[in-house]
Amino acid sequence: MEEKQHFEVHAVLPQLREVLGQSSAILTAPTGSGKTTGIAPHLLDLQWLTDKKIILLEPRRLAARTAAGRMAKLLGEKTGQTVGFRVRHEQQVSSATRIEVVTEGVLTRLIQADPGLTGVGLVIFDEFHERSIHADLGLALCLELAELRDDLRLLVMSATLETSALAKMMGGVPVLQGKGRAFPVERRYLAGGGDLYRIPADCAGGIGRAWQETEGDILVFLPGAAEIHRTARLIQPDYPEAEVLPLYGELPFGQQDRAVAPGTGRRRIILATAIAETSLTIAGIEAVVDSGWSRRSRFNSSRGMNRLETVRVSRASATQRAGRAGRLRPGICYRLWAEHENLNLPDSDPPEIVVTDLAPLVLELALWGVGDPAELKWLDLPRSGSVDEGRALLQRLGAVDEKGRITDAGKWMARMPLHPRLAHMILLAEKEGLGRTACLIAALLEERDIFKGRERGVDIAPRLSLMKDLDHGRQRESAGALVDMKVCRRVVSSAERYGRQLQRKKGERIRLEELGHLLLYAFPDRLAGLRPQSRSNYLLANGRGVELPGDGPLAASPYLVVPRLNDRGRVGRIQLCCAISRTELREFHHDLIEKERELHWIRGANRIEAREEERIGRIVLSSRPWPNPPQERVVSFLLARVAELGLDCLSWSKKVRQFQARVILTASMDSEQWPDLSDEALAADLSWLAPYCGNRNSINQLKEINLGSVFLGLLSWQQQQQVDRWAPTHLTVPSGSKRPLNYEVGQLPVLSVRLQELFGLEETPALCDGRVKLLIHILSPAGRPIQVTSDLRSFWESTYKEVKKELAGRYPKHHWPDDPYKAVATARCKPRKR
Repeated sequence: MEEKQHFEVHAVLPQLREVLGQSSAILTAPTGSGKTTGIAPHLLDLQWLTDKKIILLEPRRLAARTAAGRMAKLLGEKTGQTVGFRVRHEQQVSSATRIEVVTEGVLTRLIQADPGLTGVGLVIFDEFHERSIHADLGLALCLELAELRDDLRLLVMSATLETSALAKMMGGVPVLQGKGRAFPVERRYLAGGGDLYRIPADCAGGIGRAWQETEGDILVFLPGAAEIHRTARLIQPDYPEAEVLPLYGELPFGQQDRAVAPGTGRRRIILATAIAETSLTIAGIEAVVDSGWSRRSRFNSSRGMNRLETVRVSRASATQRAGRAGRLRPGICYRLWAEHENLNLPDSDPPEIVVTDLAPLVLELALWGVGDPAELKWLDLPRSGSVDEGRALLQRLGAVDEKGRITDAGKWMARMPLHPRLAHMILLAEKEGLGRTACLIAALLEERDIFKGRERGVDIAPRLSLMKDLDHGRQRESAGALVDMKVCRRVVSSAERYGRQLQRKKGERIRLEELGHLLLYAFPDRLAGLRPQSRSNYLLANGRGVELPGDGPLAASPYLVVPRLNDRGRVGRIQLCCAISRTELREFHHDLIEKERELHWIRGANRIEAREEERIGRIVLSSRPWPNPPQERVVSFLLARVAELGLDCLSWSKKVRQFQARVILTASMDSEQWPDLSDEALAADLSWLAPYCGNRNSINQLKEINLGSVFLGLLSWQQQQQVDRWAPTHLTVPSGSKRPLNYEVGQLPVLSVRLQELFGLEETPALCDGRVKLLIHILSPAGRPIQVTSDLRSFWESTYKEVKKELAGRYPKHHWPDDPYKAVATARCKPRKR
């Protein structure tokens, strides 16, 4: 091994070598200290690693390939000898390889293929702070392996990870702190960055500043490939002497290597995604221009799909990006936001395990033999709701059974380097002799769109038709300007790899006419049905509303399969789809069709309609009247609508309300058990109404129910008699007249009566066996209120004289005695002489 190359992290090597001899460990060291390439080669001579391999995990393919090449060069060898790598679709290893640099998904495959990790002595998790879902899963599986294998060690490395929780989860392993050498980086804040559509223009302004104020290469961080290409087109005319290089994950390896390799003399502007944040040291970088945006995958549980979102960069990522300018020399980071906006940035990006689709994770766990993720160790336990949703999808795809155990089909699907949806499509397509077609569809969906520009259209059929020609060695000249041929070649190559895992028949051809029903094997919840009286509004089987943009050939198609959509906003926007016929649905997907007898509420008419329906999820394929539905279902449905509309939808007369209040008043004064007739209790439990709903199916018919009779029927004969005694409808006043009482829930009963009819009455009348005094509204001879009181004696003694004085002149025909106690009550103008 060449010892000329020295890394700052080497200072901690003696301690690390000693610790790893006894247990697993955690190593933290600053960015640029040499963790990635400076640790593993210096551990190969450890005695306990004799004849054993080191697996080094990198979160990205570019970092894995670059790290392997760098370590091989330090050893004076070629990649594939002592140091090799395995990434998706490419590997360089041999029987002599002792250090294998792999991406995290590859580690999962290695463990599932060999649950003992035979011949591996050390697994190193580099850049663990990125917290990809594969890194979390790989560590969980390795921790379980380490409990069974005393000779397996784990080393977790990071520059920014908070280590206390991780060390505790790993069983209290030692945490080592390495040193680093970072050159100073000046932060300069520029205006802009707030508008997503102006990202290329804002970055172009930042590049202009960096070009004038620095002399080295410039690294620009953008959210994704689309912004990279737009920025490149924008700046190339202004910098003819510069070498403008893109850098993102979907680029061919050759172009990625060109961006990270040392420059050839021309000043470079490297336009990169977050792929350049960590693990890579790009020589010559003196300035960083940070757009402040990143593209992250997020899972929307209510809609059952992942989507890429352009989000604000976290403070941790912004620090990593700025550090790219200080790897080899002092540098400058131009941030396209105001300095005070740092306070609004999140501290760090959330781990993938809490924001992404967990169906692939649940499948891997089922293959491992784990039904409950809590059986393993996690920094963040997978969310139970998302695990349940992932398991439900896998059950629908036939990958796991009802108990969550993996099926034979699930084992086959887990071996495919694809999402379970696409693996399921290929599995079923192979049985129909359509494996080659399905492989091409899967490869097409795994890549970004092969069409360039905005006028791409949403129909997947032309894309598959073009790929069919390319797969057969034919290239359409007319498509050259519209198609990204690099992506096309990757699609064809990936389809061939998927096909090698199938037992395809010779001469099997690609059949475009089978596109729709094959896609539905992968996306049974993404069948879309056209809404009535529309050409572009659809309803997905999962209940989500979506819209078909434009008025192309698919407009007004009765049914679509939608593998891609933008679900921002209230209504999703279809990005990629194909048509499928009702005949195909019945012929190939009859297992998805559920025959149901449903009750529907016709809101305009406020009535029930009974229908016999064929459905796929929320999409109705056929519907006809359902004669004589069971009365118990109709009653239950009708009561649910009453609960939704409220009790006011029933027929409430004043007499019914009076009776309700009388019962409630009587019940409140009695110690015996009474039915609760309050609105709250009646609405909470509508069983009292159920016996009267027979042969009714509308609100208008419910209004025919006499609620007074219903409530009366809830009382015993004794309770009915007690209500009449304790809360009578009328009261006889001293004049001999029977006057009605007015009852209102929660209020004192009210007696409204003319003053002259109360003469001789000394005390306020009381109800409920004398426990509830009336509230008397005393009226003038003309029936107008002059006093409200619940204390009649107080009125006679303190207020009557003033009332008499005021009213005697206005009503001279009426009797106004000086002593109301001794006067004779009357309902006439003046009492007759006896």
